[in-house]
Amino acid sequence: MAATLKAEVRNGRLVLDEPTTLPDGTVIVLAEVFPDPLAAMSADERLQLDRSIDRGLADARDGKVQNVDELLASL
Repeated sequence: MAATLKAEVRNGRLVLDEPTTLPDGTVIVLAEVFPDPLAAMSADERLQLDRSIDRGLADARDGKVQNVDELLASL
C-alpha cells in the first residue's frame, strides 16, 4: 500500500514523525530524487542550450515546422 510521508530536515537529517506498524530496522525508500540536469552543465553548455532553444523558437515563429504525424510517417 502506497503512502505519502512527510519528513523535516534537522541538522542535515530527515526526521520522520509518522506512526507505522513496520518492525524496527525496516528500510524504506522515501523518494527517488533525480538531480537537476541543468545544474551539472557548464556555463558554456548552458549558453549553447539557450541558443539552441532560441533557434528553435525562431524557426517556429518563421513557420519552419513539420507536422509530427507527417514526420513519424516518413520514418
